[in-house]
Amino acid sequence: MTEAGLALLGIAAAWSAAHLLGRFTAWLRLPGLIGELLAGVALGATVLGALAPGWHNGLFPGEGLAAAPLQTLSRIGLVAFMFVAGMEVNPAYLRGHGRALAWISSFGLLTPFAISVAAVFAFPSAWQLATGQDPLLLAIAIAAILSISSLPVIARILLSLGLLRAQTGILILTAATLDDLVGLSIFAVLLDRLEPNGSPGWILLMAVGALAGLAVLFRRRLGRTPARGGVTGWAAVEVVIAGMAAAFALEAVGVDASMGAFLAGVIVARLGLLAPSSHERLESIVLRWLTPLYFASIGLRVDFASHFNAGLAGFVLAIACAGKLLGCLAGARLGGKGWGEAMVIAFGLNARGAMGIVLTSAAWKHKLITEELFVALVIMALVTALMSAPAIRLLKRRLPGASEAPEKDAVQALV
Repeated sequence: MTEAGLALLGIAAAWSAAHLLGRFTAWLRLPGLIGELLAGVALGATVLGALAPGWHNGLFPGEGLAAAPLQTLSRIGLVAFMFVAGMEVNPAYLRGHGRALAWISSFGLLTPFAISVAAVFAFPSAWQLATGQDPLLLAIAIAAILSISSLPVIARILLSLGLLRAQTGILILTAATLDDLVGLSIFAVLLDRLEPNGSPGWILLMAVGALAGLAVLFRRRLGRTPARGGVTGWAAVEVVIAGMAAAFALEAVGVDASMGAFLAGVIVARLGLLAPSSHERLESIVLRWLTPLYFASIGLRVDFASHFNAGLAGFVLAIACAGKLLGCLAGARLGGKGWGEAMVIAFGLNARGAMGIVLTSAAWKHKLITEELFVALVIMALVTALMSAPAIRLLKRRLPGASEAPEKDAVQALV
């Protein structure tokens, strides 16, 4: 078979396995993301590579013409996912929560950040700090990964539990929005430090200019559209193409395309450019066709069996949960919330999910972390996402105005 044929066969196998296992795990009331990752593990070096290395190397070569299409599509899947995730940043969440929001967001971000940095410097060998590696860069990377919340994951958990429009749910989403924006900004600056070319000032100027131009283009395009609820049809396609183009343009000047896509998505949400029907259609395409390939490709690249370290995974999970839960709980109590509501807020913001995996993959790509630490951080992201829904379900009876009719099928898409 030709290299092009092998490339198509590999893409078909990866997507089919990710789709089927994602549907299966969703049927089990587990996050679909787990099935997509397991598809990559099954077809990657962990299972197929151990049982039939010839088949694995033929379908999923590490380099060459046959490897390029899958790598390109998975990269597009990442950027598209981050664009959709940025669109989850509803500007309405950022108004009207004052004192409680200030305490929750600041403590929920600074506490896990400080604990993570302290843990890296106190136990460098536990984090597998390499000889000659700058501990500060590793500490910032770990702190950013363990400090963020996953806004898309949290939104769907709250929707599934009938809390999306409750006061507590809106407060959680608002704090998650701020945490994501700050955490991703810190990580983007860190990645900029690792780029061999270009000055930070020039890169920042280009990034701001590109996004400002994108905002002007979007505003003008919307201004020529009679509909007030956002654009649809071909106009919506133009908005999406412009946003994705801006994301890849930012990569050319040193800003990772996934970070640029998230910011472009935030602009789309801020200006209300897409009608709800176009938003839902775009989200469906991205999550059903592109995102599964990205998460499956993570499993394809790493041997999870040989790089699984139970002690390290438990240590990372403990640090992640301790920092986020304690910080959010303290912030909510200082913001005037009772213990029951404070615990709901803490468990809601503890979910990392897909956003945590995205940052972990970026850290691994830039050789900041080892494969064992990569596996441990992926497990942390999955476990914290899995913890949130059942914990909130047990605690939500203490909340006034919580819905008793949850939309059970809404949670699995982005988790």
